[in-house]
Amino acid sequence: MPHRHRHTRAVAAAAAATAALLVAGLSGSASAGTAPADSAPTAAETLRTDAAPPALLRAMERDLGLDRRQAERRLVNEADAGAVAGRLRAALGADFAGAWVRGAESGR
Repeated sequence: MPHRHRHTRAVAAAAAATAALLVAGLSGSASAGTAPADSAPTAAETLRTDAAPPALLRAMERDLGLDRRQAERRLVNEADAGAVAGRLRAALGADFAGAWVRGAESGR
């Protein structure tokens, strides 16, 4: 049971992190200026992963066992993975079967 409980906490923490990024990204992008067409921002820039709240990073450290650098890297990787999944869904339509990330930093 302890392993299942830890996994459940990790999933909940990841969901909370994603929700926090979406809220932060939406509020940050609403006030941002328009980027030049030749330098479109990355997903991580749009979601402002560089400005993750300290409480979010501490929660990821505590709940997922990551150090601060790993937590920051995970936020960037998950933002980029979401953008790639969106492009795949648009390109593949009904053939898109879904996407997921793996690893402590969601690097795969």
